[in-house]
Order: sequence, then structure tokens, then C-alpha cells
Amino acid sequence: MDLGFEQAGFSTVWANENETSAAKMFSANFPNAHLDVRSFDNIDFSEIPDDVDGFIGGPPCQSWSIAGAHRGDKDPRGAILWTYVKAIESKKPKFFVLENVPGMTSSLHRHSYRQLLSRLSDAGYNISHGVLNAKNYDTPQARKRLFIVGYRKELSIRFTTPEKGTQRLSLRESLLGLDPASARPLKSVERNFEESQPITANHYLDQDHFSYIYMSRNRVPEWDEMAFTVQASASHAQIHPIAPPMKKLEKDVYRFATGYESRYRRISVRESARIQTFPDDFLIKYESITKGYRMVGNAVPVSLAKAVASRISADFGINQNDITKNQTRATALLDFDLPIAI
Repeated sequence: MDLGFEQAGFSTVWANENETSAAKMFSANFPNAHLDVRSFDNIDFSEIPDDVDGFIGGPPCQSWSIAGAHRGDKDPRGAILWTYVKAIESKKPKFFVLENVPGMTSSLHRHSYRQLLSRLSDAGYNISHGVLNAKNYDTPQARKRLFIVGYRKELSIRFTTPEKGTQRLSLRESLLGLDPASARPLKSVERNFEESQPITANHYLDQDHFSYIYMSRNRVPEWDEMAFTVQASASHAQIHPIAPPMKKLEKDVYRFATGYESRYRRISVRESARIQTFPDDFLIKYESITKGYRMVGNAVPVSLAKAVASRISADFGINQNDITKNQTRATALLDFDLPIAI
């Protein structure tokens, strides 16, 4: 999210990241930003700079996901959503972005979602909200995310859907120049190697076990199609397209093509980053392969973030020659296909 905003001309000056590995990777890529590593619940909002133009944030999504336990804000992770709202109410930035999973709008969480929109409106913001699909924004995967964007009411403007990108990138195009043979296997038990290994290394999980759930469908995307959605789980990463498509045996049962078993390897962390539209000079720093996959898989695709940021920049009439005067705070970002009826 932060990188997409920076690509659109904003500067990240203050950020919060409580997870140790993610904090290390953030610091490696945003050395000029002040990073607070405490739980967001423990931060005094007066410590956040007063002169930032906007907040961008993605409160933890696990408790709002349809695939999760559906605990919503009854889960301490889900309740951080309200801390983010309190920060907006306290600091009154010109704009904010709140990103999360579309499951937040489901019937299971509808009461909380209505309360969220009402509270943000009462805080003095014109609210736009909806789901964006990353595939429409120069990203080689389908990935839907909920975005809520607010502009201060006195500004008399409202966020609208970003213009869609001009490209429909294939997996082949996204991995161009990244030699499949350069990827190196790494066991999940190998840890604390980051100081002796290049932090831009191209590692993939070396694990022979593929669960029955994993083998319940084809996990090999076609070269000239989009990739499957990047997962935050190392063991569930999709297979590199150097392997042929998996063979269906029966309903929900697939196997690897006979005679080609050696080709079936998970895509690497760096390959996942390419699909998430991270540039190769973005430093992916991790002490274990599982954390590498998790951090990249949890990210908002950079191109999607840039599209949202560019729309905000246009709405505020920011002159690119004066862009260094405009600064935004870091945490996460947003998505819009259709408005959501509540």
C-alpha cells in the first residue's frame, strides 16, 4: 500500500507495524519513515504527526473473512478496526483509506459495517465504499478487496472509482526475465538466514507434502492467463507454470502429470512479489520462508494501491511539481467495482 502511494507521489512519514518480520522489511524499504512497532492499541494519537494529509490503513482482516471464524470485532484483531477509526476521529486528516476483505460487508458483519460507515460519516467525512478487483488495475491476478475512502466534508469532494488500467497482464508477462532456474529451494525449518543471504533472494518452499485440500483442484496457472490469487500461506502457494496442468481423477481429486513430477514446485516468494506487482528493487527481507510468503501474500497489490492513490491525488488537484509538500501516513489501502448496498 505504502509503495503504491509513493509511486503516485506521496511520501510515507509515519507508520505502524507490530509484526517483527514485516517491520524489518518495511524499514529496509522506507528508511526515511518513522516506524512505530507497538500494538496500534497502545499508541497515543498525539504521537502521529499533525501535518500529514491522509491516513492509509488496513486493520487485521482475519476475523472479518468469510473463511475465518466470523468473530468480527469480538476478536481482538478485528477490534483494532475501531482503534483506527478513533485515530481518524482524533487527527481529522484530509482523507483516509481503510482496506479490508469483502467479507466485512457480509450479512454476518452487516451491523458492524453499518456502524462503521455511520461513525466515519459522523466524524465529518464524505464516504465512498466498494470492492475493487486488482485484475482491473494492471495486476496479473484476480484479487478483490474492500475499500472505504473518506474526504473531509468541507472539501466538497468525494472519492470515485479509479480509472481501470490499460493492460491485462498474463503470468508470462509478469514473470518476464525472472529465470525459473534461478529459484532456490528452502525448507520451512530453515530460519535466521537473512543476514547471510541476499534479501532479494528467489526462494521457494521445498516441501514434498501437498495436502488433500491442495490436491483438490488444479494449482498450475497457464502461462498466457492470469495467475491464481497469491496466497499468504507458503504451503498453499500455486505451482510455477513450468509444470503441465494437473490431471483430474474425480471430483475434488487431482494429481500431477505422470513423468513430470519433478517440475511441480511452488512459485517463489520473489515470483509471488512479481504477481503482486512489486518491483525487483523492493527488498524482501525474511528470516523464514513461511514469513516471506505471508508478508508478500498479505500485501495490497502495488498497482492497485497506486491506482487508488492516483485518484486521490487527482481529486485534491495535487501538482506533481509540488508533490514533496504532500505527505501521507502509512499502514494499508483500498478497492472498488460496485457500490455496496447496506
